[in-house]
Amino acid sequence: MKSRKEIARLANELTQALEQSTDDKVFLKIVAYGKDALGKRQIAPQIIMEKMVTASYEAVLRGKGKIKMSAETLAIVKQMEELSRTRSILPFRRYDPWD
Repeated sequence: MKSRKEIARLANELTQALEQSTDDKVFLKIVAYGKDALGKRQIAPQIIMEKMVTASYEAVLRGKGKIKMSAETLAIVKQMEELSRTRSILPFRRYDPWD
């Protein structure tokens, strides 16, 4: 299990990497949401990553060939998906992802 601070740090790094890997306006909107949500520190980073991954896949699938994901962007999204499934502490303790 990773520490909560490490998960939050990785979420910020992956969001920045996604921003640098693409110039598509749809993905930049997704990145803007992620930065805003991570900056507010109201929601767990795993949930933010899950929403960003879902939005990325939906953009590609609903774009009907107009929006394409590069190999680098796809690798980052897969890392974000893996991070979204990471749990930091045992479930019987109070969960605060930003401690």
